Amino acid sequence: MRAYLFPGQGAEQAGMGRDYYANDTLFRDVIDQADAVLQFDLPAYLFGDAPLIDHPDWLQPATVAYQVALYRTLSRTVGPAAVLCGLSLGEYGAVIASGMMTLADGLRIVAKRGAAMAQAAHRLPGGMMAIRTDDPDVLALIEEIPEVWVANHNSAKQVVIGGTKGGLLQASAYLSSHGVRSLSLPVAGAFHTPLMAGAQSELQSALAATVVHAAAVPVLSTTTINEFQVSTLREVLTQQIVSPTNFKSAAAALRDGGITSYVELGVKPVLTKLVKQVDANADAMIAPSANTEVKG
Repeated sequence: MRAYLFPGQGAEQAGMGRDYYANDTLFRDVIDQADAVLQFDLPAYLFGDAPLIDHPDWLQPATVAYQVALYRTLSRTVGPAAVLCGLSLGEYGAVIASGMMTLADGLRIVAKRGAAMAQAAHRLPGGMMAIRTDDPDVLALIEEIPEVWVANHNSAKQVVIGGTKGGLLQASAYLSSHGVRSLSLPVAGAFHTPLMAGAQSELQSALAATVVHAAAVPVLSTTTINEFQVSTLREVLTQQIVSPTNFKSAAAALRDGGITSYVELGVKPVLTKLVKQVDANADAMIAPSANTEVKG
């Protein structure tokens, strides 16, 4: 059985999807539909040469539009999905791809989410740091540092923490003294921590005004490690921006549910590497180029 994986921010690069837009009618149609909803020129932004991070307010909806277009294209050639799974922002791509939201509604929400999170990060500045351990004793001590929280449980080899600049400096010093490697991440705020609470109200209002449909394909949440349901989707997505993600547990749940094949809807092997750390025998691949012959 096959799962499609929708990565979060940080897995993007300028020009992604350019070959599909030029060569695949379905991909082009989805991008053009998304372009009609968004307040910027989506093809020019996605398929140009400028770094996408140059317009952080455009990045979230553009990434989701790309993921949905790529999913709809590859599910014909690579094969259908038994389940979809997204990390952070990628959950919106998965939810839209599953049919739980329309493309137009989902992109409007993502645009509002991105703006609200940017405002929250401006009010309460912070950052994030990847660390090479998931030792519960180390993580417990880190979370005793004021204004520092575990934000992402990615794998047995990687956890991401988020917090204020001062809190992360203390965490970095503690980790260094214990021989634990850490790396500051180029992000605009402390996502998936309580510092994002200021964004919840606007996101909650946008979700409340959106019609949610039953999923055509199940979507596994990396926040709750349960399938999204019509009755709880709005609550889970509202809590998601202040709650830690747990791709490590989600990958284990997919493995235990019989998933053996994975397709990551991106240009970098971010989630496929994490899957391999949970299931070394998994058949995990990055989305192929539009010019690559695919055998499903």
